[in-house]
Amino acid sequence: MEFKTTKESISEAMKTISVIVPGSTANVDTIYNYVHLRGSEGRITMTAINHTGGVTTITDFDAEFEGEFSRLLPIKKTTQLISLMGDEIEVRDDANRILIKSGSSRHRLATEKPTNFPLPTLQQHVDFEVSATVFKEILNYVDCAASKVDAGQWTLKCIKLQVKEGIMRVYTCDGHQTARAIYELPTPGKEFEALIPILNLNAIMKMLPFKADDTIKITKNGNNVELISKRGTLIVRTMDGTFPDVDRLIPPRLDHHVAVEKEELSQAIRRVLLFSAKNKILLTAMSHFLIVESTATADGDSREMLPVVCETLGADAQCDFGVLGNHINGALAEFPNTTPDDDGKSHHPTEVYLDFGGPRNQFMITAKEKLKFDFVYIASVSRSEEV
Repeated sequence: MEFKTTKESISEAMKTISVIVPGSTANVDTIYNYVHLRGSEGRITMTAINHTGGVTTITDFDAEFEGEFSRLLPIKKTTQLISLMGDEIEVRDDANRILIKSGSSRHRLATEKPTNFPLPTLQQHVDFEVSATVFKEILNYVDCAASKVDAGQWTLKCIKLQVKEGIMRVYTCDGHQTARAIYELPTPGKEFEALIPILNLNAIMKMLPFKADDTIKITKNGNNVELISKRGTLIVRTMDGTFPDVDRLIPPRLDHHVAVEKEELSQAIRRVLLFSAKNKILLTAMSHFLIVESTATADGDSREMLPVVCETLGADAQCDFGVLGNHINGALAEFPNTTPDDDGKSHHPTEVYLDFGGPRNQFMITAKEKLKFDFVYIASVSRSEEV
C-alpha cells in the first residue's frame, strides 16, 4: 500500500471521524481504536466505530494510489501526527508498520490486521430525505424535553423519529415534560420509525452539514439508522421498546392562552430563579399581566410583572400554577430572540404562546409565528400552594 494526499483532505476526513472517537482511546476493545482505510478507484474510505455507544462514521477523500488496499491506522496518533505535518502527506507500508511521511518528516505507526475490523454493510436505498439545517434545528428544539438522567425509564432516553404520509415527527419525553416537532417533507419518502438513544444525538448534531441547501438521507437498516450527508455517513444503533403516546398528551388548546415576548419572559425567569427553591417558580396569569415570582427563601424573594393579554380571564380573575423554571427556560432557549419582518431587513422581538389549564393541569409553549416546522413543548404544572 502507498498513497499520497494533502493534509487538508486527510485532516477533514479525520475531523469527521472524530465526531464519535475524538482522537482518544475511548473504546475498550483495541481494534476500535483504529480507523479502517480502504482504497479503491482513487478514493480512500475511512471507517471508525465507537463500539460502546453503537455509532459508526464513514467518510472518504481523494488520494493518488494504484490498485486496492485495506489498512488500519491508530486514531489517536494519526490525528495528532497529521495536525503537525506539512501540506503533502505520503502513507505506505513499511514492514509491519505504517509509514507516514511529509518532507523530511518520517513516522512509523503500529497497526492491526484489517480483517479483524467489523466493517458495516450499508443499505442501497433511502427511506426519506430532509434538509440538514431543518433537521438540526428540530433536534435542537426537541432536546429540551429529552431525558438527561441515568435513572428512570430507559425508553425515555431517546428521541422518536417517525415519517408517515409524508410528515416527519420528532418526539422527546422525560416523564415530566414533552416536546414534539412536525415537518412536512418536500418529498414524502417511505414510512419510517426508530428510537435513537440520546447519547447518539450529539454525534448526529456534529455530523450534519451547515449549508442551507444540504440534505441528509435517512434509512433504517436492521437495528441501525443510517444518516448520509455530504460530509459522510453516520450509523447509529437504535433502541427497542414502546415510546409514550406523546400525541395523546398534547391537546390542541388549553383553558387559557396568552402571548408574551420570548426574551422578556426568559430573562424574568432567570432573575426569579436566583431566589427560588429547587428551581420552582409561580406563574400567575391575569387579564393583562403575567406575574413570575418565587416563594420567600433565606435569600429573599423575587417578583416580575409582564404585560400580556389573556381574553379568557376576566378583569378580577387569575390563574396560578407552579412550574420548574429551568425546564421552561430550556424550551424557550431554542426560540430566536427576534423574528424577521415581511421586508426581510428589520426584525421584531419573537413572541410565544403560553397555554395552561385543562383536565391534566398542563402548561404548553408554542411559536406565535410560523417556524419551518410546527413545534410544541408541554409540561405538567403543580398547584400554587406546592411551590
